[in-house]
Amino acid sequence: MNLRQEAMRIAKEVLDEAGSFSHAQGRVYDLSHSHKVAHCEDTAMQVCIDQDTRDAIEYLEEYEAGVVQPGDRLCDIVCRVATHTLIFAAFKYLGEPGKQNEPNE
Repeated sequence: MNLRQEAMRIAKEVLDEAGSFSHAQGRVYDLSHSHKVAHCEDTAMQVCIDQDTRDAIEYLEEYEAGVVQPGDRLCDIVCRVATHTLIFAAFKYLGEPGKQNEPNE
């Protein structure tokens, strides 16, 4: 899976359908959580191997219950980190309201 292409596809889809920038951000979460990276262990593992996951891990530690939650299996952790890595990549493409950016690699 090419994370950059998937992030750009998600961002384009939400920008095309969203009436506002804040709605677009919410749709990024929805689409990312339903993406195969959120449910397919092999795909999620490859994202974690190939991509910089620091932003996702930092976010999970600071704003969520943490990277590891009670009862987690390794596949749960990997999918959670990969999903948030995809979310951050799509957000980088969304950029600021009215402006699209290419995600940093």
